Amino acid sequence: MKRFSIVLIIICTIFAGCKKDKAPVVEILKIVYPNVENSLLNVLSDTLTQITAGVNYCVAANLPKGTSLKIVIKPSSGHNSTGIGIDQMTNNGWTVISADSDNTILQAKGSGQTVSINFMTGPPTSVDFFVYENDSVAPIKIRTLKNY
Repeated sequence: MKRFSIVLIIICTIFAGCKKDKAPVVEILKIVYPNVENSLLNVLSDTLTQITAGVNYCVAANLPKGTSLKIVIKPSSGHNSTGIGIDQMTNNGWTVISADSDNTILQAKGSGQTVSINFMTGPPTSVDFFVYENDSVAPIKIRTLKNY
């Protein structure tokens, strides 16, 4: 009787494992912020800690298919927007919602591409980059870069 119970348990376990519906695999699509794009340092990369006035940088991200990204660029509190700007002639994949130096807004939908646009600041200032991934309501990160 004991053997019969053990065999029955093993058989039930095998068949239950075969019949069980497996949970769907959820692929997490990660947006990547490269350190450099088109030979320019990326302001969204965590490795960049400060910027220099008059030097070209880029706002870049690798967007897997099905992702979305919105970047809002503003002068930091207590700083002015003099000289903060993007170069729309270098735009590669971004939709420019606003190019105002007080409130620049960039958006992109992922299709497995890298989006980038050149960025530069003028006199000493501090700039905030609000990063919204995948239609988030609040920024998932805020990068503040000061220039000297």
